[in-house]
Amino acid sequence: DLAADLAKALVSAELFVAPQQADGAGLSLLAPLALQTGGGIWYYPRFSAPEDMVRMQSELLRTVARPIAWEAELRLRVSCGWHIAGVHGSCAEKRQDYFLVPNCHAEQALKVNLAQDPSTGSQASRDEGSPLVVQAALLYTSSAGQRLVRVLTWATVTTPYPTTVMRSVDVPAALSLLAGGPRDDPAASRELIKERCRRLLHSRAAEGCEVSQLLPLYLFGLLKSPALQTSQVNADQRTFDLAQLTSCAPDHLATQCIPTLVALHGRMLDALSADGSLHTAPAPTERLSLTVRSLAQDGIYLLNSGKALLLWVGQHVDGALLESAFSGAAQAEDAVGEQLVCADAAAAVLAIAIERARAERGATVAELPLKVLRPGGMGENEFLCALIEDPTHGLQMSCAEFVYE
Repeated sequence: DLAADLAKALVSAELFVAPQQADGAGLSLLAPLALQTGGGIWYYPRFSAPEDMVRMQSELLRTVARPIAWEAELRLRVSCGWHIAGVHGSCAEKRQDYFLVPNCHAEQALKVNLAQDPSTGSQASRDEGSPLVVQAALLYTSSAGQRLVRVLTWATVTTPYPTTVMRSVDVPAALSLLAGGPRDDPAASRELIKERCRRLLHSRAAEGCEVSQLLPLYLFGLLKSPALQTSQVNADQRTFDLAQLTSCAPDHLATQCIPTLVALHGRMLDALSADGSLHTAPAPTERLSLTVRSLAQDGIYLLNSGKALLLWVGQHVDGALLESAFSGAAQAEDAVGEQLVCADAAAAVLAIAIERARAERGATVAELPLKVLRPGGMGENEFLCALIEDPTHGLQMSCAEFVYE
């Protein structure tokens, strides 16, 4: 097929799909061209040039301008007694320890599952403190035409005690690995994730560990992803979201599963009453629970969904605060697309929080746009659906009910 022919020629396909309708682009048929050649997918449903062209241009420029390792070949080696049980991600040829990635860059992620080899593993590999070493060697061509090799060696120690393992788990990395499942069967993937979560919560080794508190919440957010919905999501959107789950980096996946919600009004009011002294009111960093119970009608909240910044402005926000934050705009919605950085202290606090959220993702204004929302207004449903701890259209169950079940 075409994807295999492109991979053999060391050609990677980057797909920018912009249908004018919500469905009908046939993305499920086109996706292998990108996912099997080390490429990526960008999807703009109901494409409208005035609204989407700037974002498409920004993402296209980012794609062609980022540092790239061309014609890359990746080889993995592990300690004796271990073997590579599986690899997931956007790459071409996959063998036990060899992978062909025509287009390799920092925004990709390959997930590797390791397992003990029962036939060759020695008792020493199961002892406390026995080393486990993984070495990855990437042979690639730089943009300057040089053929280079980059080698990374990673080492850790093994332990026979499950509690020690649980205490050392990297939650975003574990989420990325647990997200794997039958890609062509969303219902089966959902059941597999639920079963993995049950086993984690029922494990005595995980009691009191951070992983037992955070990972179920991340998995609950994953269950609400459009990629795992069996209804109310068209085929093209599901294919796009599945591709994101497969190839995106763990920290990006974590943000998509668990958005970040912070309250801004407290620090903004402090800045407003401090005669513009910004040093007394830095942008807040305390994350709130993702539920409507965290919201107050006299507050201003910023939610980072990984796809957009949603600024929710309550109905009863102080008038002086609105005047300062939105530069005199009659309605908060009128501030969409305007530069919020100005001399007013409250607006500066707001701008700092927005810039920090974009800097954490390395995203531009077009790639992580700001949307200002009011209660009952257009677009508020996107904000409410991101409050995953409450029942939503994606899953009519609260997080507390999920954990109890």
